[in-house]
Amino acid sequence: LTFNYKQLTDESLYKEINRLFEFLNIAPFNCDKEEIINMTYKHPSLFNYSYNVLIKKINSLKTLGYIEEELIIIFKKNPVILLLSFDNINQKINNFIKIGFTKENVLNMSKRNCELFSFSEEYISSKINDIINLGYSKDETIQMLIINPNILDFSIDTIKRKIIDITTIGYKKNEVLKMIKMLPQILGYDINYLKEKINELEKLDFTLDEILKMSKTFPQILVIGTENLKKKINELMQLGYSRDTVLKMIKKNPGITTNSVKNLIIKKEYMKSIGYKE
Repeated sequence: LTFNYKQLTDESLYKEINRLFEFLNIAPFNCDKEEIINMTYKHPSLFNYSYNVLIKKINSLKTLGYIEEELIIIFKKNPVILLLSFDNINQKINNFIKIGFTKENVLNMSKRNCELFSFSEEYISSKINDIINLGYSKDETIQMLIINPNILDFSIDTIKRKIIDITTIGYKKNEVLKMIKMLPQILGYDINYLKEKINELEKLDFTLDEILKMSKTFPQILVIGTENLKKKINELMQLGYSRDTVLKMIKKNPGITTNSVKNLIIKKEYMKSIGYKE
């Protein structure tokens, strides 16, 4: 469907715009002016729909496993979720299932990538084959897409360029591929951002070699907020460890930076209870 505003008089066009703004501004949509403008700019055909029709579409999609709040969030990012027919969306879900995803996978992916139902079956299959050709298995590729469905937005040339960019920091290509498998979200970060994160880690007294070694096994260390990392270091010091000891602990097991202090205290007390010393 398209919205042929050129056939409308100024008065009729104003009424249509006002009608849409009025019902999208109330529950359950609660869209603000900027959101409505962005949505209609991307999909002018939204003007063809009424409040009752969109509510009916929401109710039908809830039978697939969505909750209303999730659908509204997706709708605001990309109205296509309510503009496609129920059968069309169901077919697109089945397309993913045929490739190897579960229905639950697809629903969760669509919440994080609102463009998901804009992709054709051919496009998805082609993208998966392209990623497999980089050196991943099909299962690994599917798992990466489950974790980061935004990879589907990238062209294969963009992915290859990002891999090359990351190698310039000091990694080998096979190491970068493993890091992406562990943290697919890393493809969403600009190379300059990653370099800046490394600079910040160096200011915390880690050497470049130590940072590279940590990130090969725990790439999340590159995207943890610096302030959060400083806070974690201070929290560990409050448990009685010196700063040097804390840094050594992180170098040996960088995953400790994502553990809660409460969890670390429990582990510490357990180790003491079975005979380990401080």
